Amino acid sequence: MKTRCKGLKSTCGKEATVYLGYIRRGFCDEHFIIYEIKRMSRTIKRYNMIKATKDTIFVALSGGKDSSALLDMLISYYNQIEEKYRPKIEGIHINLGIDINSFSDKSQNIVKKLCKRLNVPLHIIDLKKIYGHNLLEIKKSNQLRSKKICSICGTIKRYLLNKYSMELGATKIATGHLLDDEVALLMKNLIFGSIESLTRMSANLETIKEYNLLAKIKPLYEISEYETLNYVQIKNLPYISEKCPFTNQKSKKMKNVMLDLEKEYPNARYSLLRNFNKYYRTIFKTQNNLNTKPISKCKKCGQPTTMKICSFCRIMEKL
Repeated sequence: MKTRCKGLKSTCGKEATVYLGYIRRGFCDEHFIIYEIKRMSRTIKRYNMIKATKDTIFVALSGGKDSSALLDMLISYYNQIEEKYRPKIEGIHINLGIDINSFSDKSQNIVKKLCKRLNVPLHIIDLKKIYGHNLLEIKKSNQLRSKKICSICGTIKRYLLNKYSMELGATKIATGHLLDDEVALLMKNLIFGSIESLTRMSANLETIKEYNLLAKIKPLYEISEYETLNYVQIKNLPYISEKCPFTNQKSKKMKNVMLDLEKEYPNARYSLLRNFNKYYRTIFKTQNNLNTKPISKCKKCGQPTTMKICSFCRIMEKL
């Protein structure tokens, strides 16, 4: 028997094209898009992410399906609201110069197409043009050969996003982190991590102006990868289907473990994340405050760090 779309309140009569196991409901294309945008808006309100009339949101665009879905959802949601109450929304893309299969060039072209289609201003930060080296050249330098490329990449992206978003007038950075990402990271930190790593996990990290630290928000915090994939396909949004050549396999394995758990217990991942934020994060934070390293400004560049010289500057020193 075919599943029928239940719309948002009652059966709409159309055949369901997407089924969401955690709520045991099927949706037609139209009602699925409406449901996802409403789900994102509830997450924004629940975690107090955006103050519409005051914020300029820079959406970190990688070219992948998750950030493409995020930008479209934000634009679609705020276009329903009177213009004077909307935040400014712009895109920012970090080109790391990954030339394996022209990955970075393909990603940048996708981001340009997306922003043109949605009529969103775009800022492109090119690592090679600004600092004279791309990611692979940095990794190959003598003193960095033993360091994992994902660690170097993460440091560079966080630094460039924070620095240039702030300089270009953003009040917050929105990233496409999903339920899958957050739950996998939560489990990894519970098993292998520290209290400090657990307390840093949040859907909304506030701005600390005196240390040049810009707020970071995750509007898709409670939305799964399955949902963003269906979203971009239904709306025919441009995205790069290729995975980064250096995709972290450990993180992927943890995601698969949690997916298997959800097959047995629908809604397990969502409940785990919600309960962590509701009951446990405050406990970890209180305990961690006893040993937290204070944030300061890097002696070289002025960006936030817990050391005298920030991780980015230490990487650049070793070139």
